[in-house]
Amino acid sequence: MNYENSEAIMAEIASLTPSYGGITYQRLEGDGLAWPCPDKDHPGTKFLHKDRFARGLGLFHAIEYQPPAETVDQEYPFWLSTGRVHVHYHTGTMSRVSPSLHAEMPEGTLEMHPQDADRMDIREGETVRVASRRGEIKAKVTVTDRVDEGVVFMAFHFAETCANVLTKSGPRSHCQNSRIQGVCGEGGEGGVGGSMRATVDPNRCDIAGICVQICPEVFRFHEGSKKAYVTRSEIPRNLEQKCLEAAKKCPNKAIVILRD
Repeated sequence: MNYENSEAIMAEIASLTPSYGGITYQRLEGDGLAWPCPDKDHPGTKFLHKDRFARGLGLFHAIEYQPPAETVDQEYPFWLSTGRVHVHYHTGTMSRVSPSLHAEMPEGTLEMHPQDADRMDIREGETVRVASRRGEIKAKVTVTDRVDEGVVFMAFHFAETCANVLTKSGPRSHCQNSRIQGVCGEGGEGGVGGSMRATVDPNRCDIAGICVQICPEVFRFHEGSKKAYVTRSEIPRNLEQKCLEAAKKCPNKAIVILRD
């Protein structure tokens, strides 16, 4: 598409969109012009819903309740709720360029109940990895009782901590589901994980399964070979002791523990 300037783009919008039909660059000078403005003689609409809704009475649709497509389980034990905060709007393309609004909330965080944070040994301001069945992100933690135990909250305004990476679209609205995602979180001293890493030597693994029994959060079986493998590149601090125990009890010493 080739346009000489932004005025040409506005002219095309007006030619294609009836509610903008009377809006031109010339008419935008001065106090501006509010839509709907269907033709060049229309003064614009100062209040869209003054005294009554534009369409008349509200239109409601009753639908049958559908249970969540996902629920929490051992692997994804937290309910994720996403939503808005009072400071920002949608994806933040406008509100995040405002110095005063940005200063009030410069970044998105994962809100977690104090008992959950204590159980996972996660501290205020610590960066954690948050994962769902669709993806994962990293975010700092805000420890607060605004959320219930077993529930975590993220605002979706921040590209750096894009909560929609974790969610899925609803079957009816085609919008991101907001409260029906199971997620897990992992913390670590000074970052996503601790300084420990683990590998499994497949030539030594004899399908004993001890490591998977001791630490299923880190070790899994390959469906084909049934040999164990490591699911995480970094071992969260709260799982380090279990990984060390799994390595110690592996009969063929197939697990190798590395520290950065």
